[in-house]
Amino acid sequence: MQITIGLITGPFCPDVSIFGRPLLERLLLQFQRIGLQSFVIESSDYDRKTIRRSLGILCNQPGIKMVESFDDLLSDPDCPDRSSGYILIPANLVLSKSSAAAILQGNTPLSALSSGNHNLANGELAVGTLGDLLDKRAASPAPVSRAVRLIRPIFMDHTQTRAAKAELELARSVHEDTIAKDAMLARLVDRKLSWRLSYRLARTRCRANQITVANTLLGMLSAWMFTIPNYWTRVGASLIFLLVTTLDGVDGELARLKLCETEFGANLDVTTDALVNFAVILGIILGCYRETHARHYLLLLPVFVGGFSLCAIMSYIAIRACGNNPPSWLFERLTSRDFAYILVIFAAVHRLDVVAWGASFVSYVVAFILFLLVVSGGVRQSSLPGV
Repeated sequence: MQITIGLITGPFCPDVSIFGRPLLERLLLQFQRIGLQSFVIESSDYDRKTIRRSLGILCNQPGIKMVESFDDLLSDPDCPDRSSGYILIPANLVLSKSSAAAILQGNTPLSALSSGNHNLANGELAVGTLGDLLDKRAASPAPVSRAVRLIRPIFMDHTQTRAAKAELELARSVHEDTIAKDAMLARLVDRKLSWRLSYRLARTRCRANQITVANTLLGMLSAWMFTIPNYWTRVGASLIFLLVTTLDGVDGELARLKLCETEFGANLDVTTDALVNFAVILGIILGCYRETHARHYLLLLPVFVGGFSLCAIMSYIAIRACGNNPPSWLFERLTSRDFAYILVIFAAVHRLDVVAWGASFVSYVVAFILFLLVVSGGVRQSSLPGV
Protein backbone atom coordinates (compact mmCIF):
# COMPACT_ATOMS: atom_id res chain seq x y z
CA MET A 1 0.00 0.00 0.00
CA GLN A 2 1.40 3.36 -1.05
CA ILE A 3 1.08 6.13 1.51
CA THR A 4 -0.03 9.37 -0.14
CA ILE A 5 -1.42 11.51 2.67
CA GLY A 6 -0.28 12.38 6.17
CA LEU A 7 -2.89 12.90 8.86
CA ILE A 8 -1.56 15.04 11.70
CA THR A 9 -3.21 14.79 15.09
CA GLY A 10 -2.51 16.34 18.50
CA PRO A 11 -1.11 16.91 21.00
CA PHE A 12 0.56 20.05 19.63
CA CYS A 13 3.52 21.76 21.23
CA PRO A 14 3.56 25.17 19.53
CA ASP A 15 6.10 26.68 21.89
CA VAL A 16 8.72 23.96 21.40
CA SER A 17 11.43 24.24 18.75
CA ILE A 18 14.10 21.75 17.70
CA PHE A 19 17.33 23.32 16.46
CA GLY A 20 15.53 26.59 15.79
CA ARG A 21 12.49 25.19 13.96
CA PRO A 22 8.98 24.79 15.40
CA LEU A 23 8.21 21.15 16.12
CA LEU A 24 5.27 20.92 13.69
CA GLU A 25 7.18 22.60 10.85
CA ARG A 26 10.07 20.20 11.35
CA LEU A 27 7.82 17.13 11.31
CA LEU A 28 6.11 18.09 8.05
CA LEU A 29 9.39 19.07 6.40
CA GLN A 30 10.88 15.67 7.22
CA PHE A 31 8.05 13.77 5.55
CA GLN A 32 7.74 16.29 2.72
CA ARG A 33 11.38 15.83 1.74
CA ILE A 34 10.93 12.10 1.31
CA GLY A 35 7.92 12.46 -0.97
CA LEU A 36 4.80 12.95 1.17
CA GLN A 37 3.23 16.18 -0.12
CA SER A 38 -0.35 16.11 1.17
CA PHE A 39 -1.17 16.74 4.86
CA VAL A 40 -4.37 17.20 6.84
CA ILE A 41 -4.11 18.64 10.35
CA GLU A 42 -6.89 17.89 12.83
CA SER A 43 -7.17 20.95 15.05
CA SER A 44 -10.48 20.70 16.85
CA ASP A 45 -9.16 21.55 20.31
CA TYR A 46 -6.43 24.00 19.33
CA ASP A 47 -6.12 27.60 18.23
CA ARG A 48 -5.58 27.55 14.47
CA LYS A 49 -3.56 30.75 14.51
CA THR A 50 -1.16 29.13 16.92
CA ILE A 51 -0.91 26.03 14.76
CA ARG A 52 -0.29 28.13 11.64
CA ARG A 53 2.51 29.89 13.49
CA SER A 54 3.96 26.47 14.31
CA LEU A 55 4.04 25.63 10.58
CA GLY A 56 6.77 28.22 10.04
CA ILE A 57 7.73 28.47 6.35
CA LEU A 58 4.98 25.97 5.46
CA CYS A 59 2.20 28.22 6.76
CA ASN A 60 0.70 29.11 3.35
CA GLN A 61 1.98 26.17 1.35
CA PRO A 62 -0.49 24.26 -0.87
CA GLY A 63 -1.12 20.67 0.12
CA ILE A 64 -1.57 21.45 3.82
CA LYS A 65 -5.07 21.93 5.17
CA MET A 66 -6.74 22.08 8.59
CA VAL A 67 -10.01 20.44 9.59
CA GLU A 68 -12.00 20.29 12.81
CA SER A 69 -12.18 16.51 12.45
CA PHE A 70 -10.97 13.99 9.93
CA ASP A 71 -14.66 13.19 9.37
CA ASP A 72 -14.87 16.53 7.53
CA LEU A 73 -12.94 14.94 4.70
CA LEU A 74 -16.16 13.14 3.69
CA SER A 75 -17.68 16.43 2.51
CA ASP A 76 -14.47 17.74 0.98
CA PRO A 77 -14.64 17.75 -2.86
CA ASP A 78 -10.83 17.63 -2.95
CA CYS A 79 -10.70 14.54 -0.74
CA PRO A 80 -8.24 11.96 -2.10
CA ASP A 81 -9.43 8.59 -3.37
CA ARG A 82 -10.80 6.45 -0.54
CA SER A 83 -8.32 3.71 -1.36
CA SER A 84 -5.43 6.09 -0.77
CA GLY A 85 -3.04 5.06 1.93
CA TYR A 86 -2.55 7.33 4.92
CA ILE A 87 -0.20 7.57 7.84
CA LEU A 88 -1.46 8.94 11.13
CA ILE A 89 1.29 11.03 12.68
CA PRO A 90 1.20 12.59 16.16
CA ALA A 91 2.18 16.26 15.97
CA ASN A 92 4.54 15.90 18.92
CA LEU A 93 6.81 13.39 17.16
CA VAL A 94 10.53 13.97 16.61
CA LEU A 95 12.49 11.64 14.35
CA SER A 96 15.25 11.70 11.75
CA LYS A 97 14.85 11.85 7.97
CA SER A 98 16.09 8.29 7.53
CA SER A 99 13.63 7.12 10.18
CA ALA A 100 10.74 8.82 8.38
CA ALA A 101 11.84 7.17 5.13
CA ALA A 102 11.97 3.77 6.87
CA ILE A 103 8.36 4.20 7.98
CA LEU A 104 7.06 5.07 4.51
CA GLN A 105 9.07 2.44 2.63
CA GLY A 106 8.84 -0.54 4.97
CA ASN A 107 6.64 -3.53 4.12
CA THR A 108 7.53 -5.97 6.89
CA PRO A 109 4.89 -5.92 9.67
CA LEU A 110 6.56 -5.02 12.92
CA SER A 111 5.36 -3.55 16.17
CA ALA A 112 3.99 -0.03 16.19
CA LEU A 113 6.07 2.77 17.57
CA SER A 114 4.39 4.27 20.58
CA SER A 115 5.07 6.23 23.71
CA GLY A 116 4.20 3.20 25.79
CA ASN A 117 0.45 3.37 26.37
CA HIS A 118 -0.73 2.56 22.80
CA ASN A 119 -2.85 5.70 22.78
CA LEU A 120 -2.75 7.41 19.40
CA ALA A 121 -3.38 10.80 20.91
CA ASN A 122 -0.32 10.39 23.12
CA GLY A 123 2.00 9.19 20.43
CA GLU A 124 1.62 6.24 18.10
CA LEU A 125 2.08 5.92 14.36
CA ALA A 126 -0.50 4.04 12.33
CA VAL A 127 -1.26 3.35 8.66
CA GLY A 128 -4.33 2.29 6.71
CA THR A 129 -6.63 3.28 3.84
CA LEU A 130 -8.49 6.56 3.96
CA GLY A 131 -11.80 4.78 3.37
CA ASP A 132 -11.38 2.62 6.47
CA LEU A 133 -10.63 5.67 8.56
CA LEU A 134 -13.56 7.74 7.31
CA ASP A 135 -16.13 4.93 7.44
CA LYS A 136 -15.01 3.78 10.88
CA ARG A 137 -15.04 0.22 9.55
CA ALA A 138 -11.66 -0.60 11.07
CA ALA A 139 -11.71 -1.26 14.78
CA SER A 140 -8.34 0.42 15.00
CA PRO A 141 -5.71 1.54 12.50
CA ALA A 142 -3.06 -0.96 11.50
CA PRO A 143 0.27 -0.60 13.23
CA VAL A 144 2.96 1.15 11.27
CA SER A 145 4.50 -1.25 8.78
CA ARG A 146 8.11 -0.95 9.88
CA ALA A 147 9.72 0.05 13.13
CA VAL A 148 12.31 2.81 13.06
CA ARG A 149 15.65 1.34 13.96
CA LEU A 150 17.82 4.41 13.35
CA ILE A 151 16.46 6.57 16.14
CA ARG A 152 13.94 5.79 18.85
CA PRO A 153 11.10 8.27 18.25
CA ILE A 154 10.64 10.94 20.89
CA PHE A 155 7.17 12.23 21.77
CA MET A 156 7.40 15.80 22.97
CA ASP A 157 5.69 17.71 25.70
CA HIS A 158 6.00 21.40 26.56
CA THR A 159 9.17 21.05 28.60
CA GLN A 160 12.51 22.33 27.32
CA THR A 161 14.22 19.37 28.99
CA ARG A 162 12.54 17.01 26.56
CA ALA A 163 13.41 19.30 23.64
CA ALA A 164 17.07 19.20 24.67
CA LYS A 165 16.90 15.39 24.81
CA ALA A 166 15.38 15.27 21.33
CA GLU A 167 18.15 17.47 19.93
CA LEU A 168 20.81 15.25 21.48
CA GLU A 169 19.20 12.07 20.10
CA LEU A 170 18.95 13.59 16.61
CA ALA A 171 22.60 14.66 16.68
CA ARG A 172 23.71 11.19 17.77
CA SER A 173 21.82 9.56 14.92
CA VAL A 174 22.44 12.09 12.13
CA HIS A 175 25.30 10.02 10.71
CA GLU A 176 22.84 7.21 9.99
CA ASP A 177 21.54 9.24 7.02
CA THR A 178 24.90 8.78 5.25
CA ILE A 179 26.09 5.46 6.65
CA ALA A 180 25.71 3.72 3.28
CA LYS A 181 28.03 6.24 1.61
CA ASP A 182 30.67 6.69 4.29
CA ALA A 183 34.00 4.91 4.00
CA MET A 184 35.10 2.61 6.81
CA LEU A 185 37.23 5.05 8.84
CA ALA A 186 34.68 7.79 8.37
CA ARG A 187 32.12 5.57 10.10
CA LEU A 188 34.45 4.30 12.81
CA VAL A 189 36.24 7.53 13.69
CA ASP A 190 35.22 10.72 11.89
CA ARG A 191 31.48 10.57 12.50
CA LYS A 192 31.93 9.78 16.19
CA LEU A 193 33.72 13.11 16.53
CA SER A 194 31.87 15.24 14.00
CA TRP A 195 28.35 14.76 15.42
CA ARG A 196 29.42 16.26 18.73
CA LEU A 197 30.57 19.43 17.00
CA SER A 198 27.51 19.46 14.73
CA TYR A 199 25.26 19.22 17.79
CA ARG A 200 26.80 22.32 19.36
CA LEU A 201 26.89 24.32 16.14
CA ALA A 202 23.25 23.46 15.36
CA ARG A 203 22.22 25.32 18.50
CA THR A 204 23.84 28.51 17.18
CA ARG A 205 23.23 30.67 14.11
CA CYS A 206 26.14 29.06 12.29
CA ARG A 207 25.32 27.93 8.73
CA ALA A 208 26.51 24.83 6.92
CA ASN A 209 28.05 26.78 4.02
CA GLN A 210 30.13 28.79 6.49
CA ILE A 211 31.58 25.54 7.82
CA THR A 212 32.30 24.39 4.25
CA VAL A 213 34.22 27.58 3.44
CA ALA A 214 36.15 27.55 6.74
CA ASN A 215 37.11 23.90 6.28
CA THR A 216 38.22 24.60 2.71
CA LEU A 217 40.54 27.37 3.91
CA LEU A 218 41.96 24.98 6.50
CA GLY A 219 42.55 22.42 3.73
CA MET A 220 44.36 25.01 1.61
CA LEU A 221 46.57 25.82 4.60
CA SER A 222 47.46 22.14 4.81
CA ALA A 223 48.29 22.09 1.08
CA TRP A 224 50.60 25.11 1.43
CA MET A 225 52.38 23.55 4.39
CA PHE A 226 53.08 20.41 2.32
CA THR A 227 55.11 22.55 -0.09
CA ILE A 228 57.58 23.47 2.67
CA PRO A 229 60.57 21.06 2.73
CA ASN A 230 60.62 20.65 6.49
CA TYR A 231 59.84 17.36 8.22
CA TRP A 232 57.81 18.71 11.15
CA THR A 233 55.93 21.21 9.00
CA ARG A 234 54.81 18.43 6.69
CA VAL A 235 53.82 16.20 9.60
CA GLY A 236 51.78 19.13 10.89
CA ALA A 237 50.22 19.53 7.43
CA SER A 238 49.16 15.87 7.45
CA LEU A 239 47.56 16.30 10.88
CA ILE A 240 45.71 19.42 9.71
CA PHE A 241 44.44 17.53 6.68
CA LEU A 242 43.28 14.75 9.00
CA LEU A 243 41.36 17.39 10.95
CA VAL A 244 39.88 18.67 7.67
CA THR A 245 38.74 15.13 6.91
CA THR A 246 37.01 14.84 10.27
CA LEU A 247 35.34 18.24 9.91
CA ASP A 248 34.26 17.43 6.36
CA GLY A 249 31.08 15.78 7.61
CA VAL A 250 30.09 18.62 9.93
CA ASP A 251 28.57 20.87 7.24
CA GLY A 252 26.28 18.13 5.97
CA GLU A 253 25.30 17.05 9.47
CA LEU A 254 24.58 20.65 10.43
CA ALA A 255 22.39 21.14 7.35
CA ARG A 256 20.40 17.99 8.14
CA LEU A 257 19.93 18.90 11.79
CA LYS A 258 18.68 22.37 10.87
CA LEU A 259 16.73 21.06 7.85
CA CYS A 260 18.44 23.59 5.59
CA GLU A 261 19.94 21.27 2.96
CA THR A 262 20.21 22.90 -0.47
CA GLU A 263 21.47 21.73 -3.84
CA PHE A 264 23.90 24.65 -3.86
CA GLY A 265 25.32 23.58 -0.50
CA ALA A 266 25.75 19.99 -1.65
CA ASN A 267 27.49 21.09 -4.85
CA LEU A 268 29.67 23.52 -2.90
CA ASP A 269 30.74 20.72 -0.56
CA VAL A 270 31.63 18.33 -3.40
CA THR A 271 33.50 21.05 -5.34
CA THR A 272 35.54 22.28 -2.39
CA ASP A 273 36.40 18.70 -1.38
CA ALA A 274 37.80 18.10 -4.85
CA LEU A 275 39.75 21.38 -4.80
CA VAL A 276 41.31 20.57 -1.43
CA ASN A 277 42.25 17.05 -2.54
CA PHE A 278 43.82 18.49 -5.69
CA ALA A 279 45.71 21.18 -3.78
CA VAL A 280 47.05 18.75 -1.16
CA ILE A 281 48.50 16.31 -3.71
CA LEU A 282 49.87 19.22 -5.73
CA GLY A 283 51.47 20.59 -2.56
CA ILE A 284 53.06 17.21 -1.79
CA ILE A 285 54.58 16.98 -5.29
CA LEU A 286 55.93 20.53 -5.08
CA GLY A 287 57.29 19.83 -1.60
CA CYS A 288 59.11 16.75 -2.88
CA TYR A 289 60.66 18.83 -5.68
CA ARG A 290 61.75 21.61 -3.32
CA GLU A 291 63.31 19.04 -1.00
CA THR A 292 65.20 17.00 -3.64
CA HIS A 293 65.33 19.33 -6.69
CA ALA A 294 64.74 16.21 -8.79
CA ARG A 295 63.38 17.17 -12.22
CA HIS A 296 61.12 14.14 -12.46
CA TYR A 297 58.80 15.77 -9.94
CA LEU A 298 58.29 18.65 -12.37
CA LEU A 299 57.34 16.06 -14.99
CA LEU A 300 55.02 14.40 -12.47
CA LEU A 301 52.97 17.62 -12.11
CA PRO A 302 51.30 17.45 -15.55
CA VAL A 303 50.79 13.70 -15.11
CA PHE A 304 48.85 14.31 -11.90
CA VAL A 305 46.90 17.27 -13.32
CA GLY A 306 45.94 15.19 -16.36
CA GLY A 307 44.83 12.23 -14.26
CA PHE A 308 42.85 14.39 -11.87
CA SER A 309 41.14 16.23 -14.75
CA LEU A 310 40.27 12.95 -16.47
CA CYS A 311 38.87 11.60 -13.18
CA ALA A 312 36.77 14.76 -12.75
CA ILE A 313 35.37 14.46 -16.29
CA MET A 314 34.47 10.80 -15.85
CA SER A 315 32.91 11.52 -12.46
CA TYR A 316 30.70 14.18 -14.05
CA ILE A 317 29.64 11.81 -16.84
CA ALA A 318 28.92 9.04 -14.33
CA ILE A 319 26.86 11.39 -12.15
CA ARG A 320 24.80 12.41 -15.17
CA ALA A 321 24.38 8.75 -16.08
CA CYS A 322 23.10 7.97 -12.59
CA GLY A 323 20.61 10.82 -12.56
CA ASN A 324 19.61 11.69 -9.02
CA ASN A 325 20.29 8.25 -7.60
CA PRO A 326 23.96 7.26 -7.98
CA PRO A 327 25.18 4.04 -6.34
CA SER A 328 26.07 4.98 -2.77
CA TRP A 329 29.63 3.70 -3.00
CA LEU A 330 30.42 5.04 -6.45
CA PHE A 331 31.85 8.45 -5.63
CA GLU A 332 32.09 8.63 -1.87
CA ARG A 333 34.31 5.56 -1.65
CA LEU A 334 36.32 5.96 -4.85
CA THR A 335 37.16 9.51 -3.73
CA SER A 336 37.31 8.58 -0.04
CA ARG A 337 39.42 10.67 2.29
CA ASP A 338 40.40 7.63 4.29
CA PHE A 339 43.81 8.16 2.69
CA ALA A 340 44.24 11.07 5.15
CA TYR A 341 45.12 8.49 7.81
CA ILE A 342 47.63 6.86 5.48
CA LEU A 343 49.04 10.29 4.68
CA VAL A 344 49.88 10.87 8.35
CA ILE A 345 51.84 7.59 8.40
CA PHE A 346 53.83 8.43 5.25
CA ALA A 347 54.55 11.91 6.56
CA ALA A 348 55.74 10.46 9.87
CA VAL A 349 58.15 8.06 8.14
CA HIS A 350 59.27 10.80 5.74
CA ARG A 351 58.07 9.04 2.58
CA LEU A 352 55.63 11.49 1.03
CA ASP A 353 57.30 10.75 -2.31
CA VAL A 354 55.34 7.48 -2.33
CA VAL A 355 52.10 9.45 -1.98
CA ALA A 356 53.13 11.82 -4.80
CA TRP A 357 53.73 8.98 -7.26
CA GLY A 358 50.84 6.85 -6.08
CA ALA A 359 48.20 9.58 -6.19
CA SER A 360 49.33 10.70 -9.66
CA PHE A 361 48.65 7.31 -11.22
CA VAL A 362 45.75 6.15 -9.02
CA SER A 363 43.67 9.01 -10.47
CA TYR A 364 43.91 7.31 -13.87
CA VAL A 365 42.79 4.03 -12.32
CA VAL A 366 39.73 5.69 -10.77
CA ALA A 367 38.88 7.38 -14.08
CA PHE A 368 39.19 4.03 -15.88
CA ILE A 369 36.90 2.31 -13.35
CA LEU A 370 34.27 5.03 -13.82
CA PHE A 371 34.59 4.68 -17.60
CA LEU A 372 34.03 0.93 -17.42
CA LEU A 373 30.98 1.37 -15.19
CA VAL A 374 29.41 3.82 -17.63
CA VAL A 375 30.06 1.90 -20.86
CA SER A 376 29.15 -1.47 -19.33
CA GLY A 377 25.83 -0.25 -17.96
CA GLY A 378 26.98 -0.31 -14.34
CA VAL A 379 25.21 3.01 -14.07
CA ARG A 380 22.10 4.10 -15.98
CA GLN A 381 22.97 5.82 -19.24
CA SER A 382 19.64 7.39 -20.09
CA SER A 383 20.76 10.78 -18.84
CA LEU A 384 24.26 10.79 -20.30
CA PRO A 385 25.13 14.09 -22.02
CA GLY A 386 24.44 13.83 -25.70
CA VAL A 387 22.77 10.40 -25.48
